[in-house]
Amino acid sequence: MNRSLSILVCLGLIVSAPAAVLAQQKPASSAVNDAQLRQQFRDGFLRGCLGNNLAGIRNKTQYCTCLADAYNSRYDGATLAAISQFATTAGNAGTTLVNLMMQPETQRCKAANS
Repeated sequence: MNRSLSILVCLGLIVSAPAAVLAQQKPASSAVNDAQLRQQFRDGFLRGCLGNNLAGIRNKTQYCTCLADAYNSRYDGATLAAISQFATTAGNAGTTLVNLMMQPETQRCKAANS
């Protein structure tokens, strides 16, 4: 598995981890809504992805946007927050699991931007 991809996923998930904590701490009536959780995840993921050196990717912005969109289309906001929290607490094992789960989307985004 591409080490830079593992790092970018980890960074994106770590940056969005506060949303997971916030969502768990508030009662359901005032919890962060799905759109906010998705946006927080997307923003954090893009910061992490765009901040990495991605070998073989000719258009980093399109690649990172493709991946962020793939996560947001596959999972709802609460699930993205839970994935972020798990990946943060599990460390490398969490990052490896997330990379494996998203491998088809990663390959599609990479093929379109290599």
